[in-house]
Amino acid sequence: MQLDAARGVKQDIRFFIGTGVVRTRGEEAAKAIAIGFATTERRDDYAIAIRARSEEHLPADVLESIRRKARGEIDVRITGPVSVERPAAGSPGRCLAIGSSVGHYRSTAGTLGFFAQRTADGAVGIVSNNHVLAAEDRGKEDDDILHPGPADRGCRPKDVIARLSGDYPRLKRSPQTVDCAFAPLVDGIEYAPLSTGLGEELSAITAKPQTLHAVFKVGRTTGRTLGRITAFDVDNFPVDYSFGKIYFDGLIEMESVSAAPFARPGDSGSLVFNAERQPLGLLFVGSLRGGSYKCGLAYASPIDAVLDALGVTFVA
Repeated sequence: MQLDAARGVKQDIRFFIGTGVVRTRGEEAAKAIAIGFATTERRDDYAIAIRARSEEHLPADVLESIRRKARGEIDVRITGPVSVERPAAGSPGRCLAIGSSVGHYRSTAGTLGFFAQRTADGAVGIVSNNHVLAAEDRGKEDDDILHPGPADRGCRPKDVIARLSGDYPRLKRSPQTVDCAFAPLVDGIEYAPLSTGLGEELSAITAKPQTLHAVFKVGRTTGRTLGRITAFDVDNFPVDYSFGKIYFDGLIEMESVSAAPFARPGDSGSLVFNAERQPLGLLFVGSLRGGSYKCGLAYASPIDAVLDALGVTFVA
């Protein structure tokens, strides 16, 4: 179906999930079903993406009602629980660049997504996830950010490369759209603003996910990987943090194009970009199940939402 038609169907199904399902299945059952737009093999043609943690969260009669409302044009995937996970310890990272190991001094390790300039004062710094740079809302103004991250043997004071900006978006609200934070670099840190460290330069012009399929990311754990967008504008998507569950709206969903996963713990904060090297999202979590190769799905916030939430732009 065309995207405008799909938007109307999505609203209809969201209303159904939020009313009829609540009455018959309880509030938790309704919250367990996420909905978005799934890409198809045909350009400018979309299906309704239905995502649930388990088959039990998507009863057959509820699924059949959704299928009827979408006239059969649905893409159903079971993700398993989706939670922010601690990465395994690794070796020290390479020189500071997109994809480097970074982390709050009280955290473990994640990925440097990109370099950005704060609009308010021109400060240049790094962007990654809240749970990487701000330790899931525990970070305070000027807290030390390390490269490599603590899980990769980074320690204070020798590995301090930035200090947290304390006005980052807090996670503890639902619905949420972003998991992100900004940390201005300390003096004397060398960096290449748009380099992935792999002989390629990214564009500072952002892209939208509607008509995109092939995507890439450079992460701390799995390096440079290739995937494809399978859904976007995914709403009501539950993610488990150490303090509890947060529901996200507007997410981009991706899968690997091979048996090797697109992302793993430690890749949180990776910048997702297209074949034209245009940024389109900030990866922050992955699932245990799902995907064509059964190696899980990855989820990112749209890059424009991240830039707006932090009040930053790309450093060109």
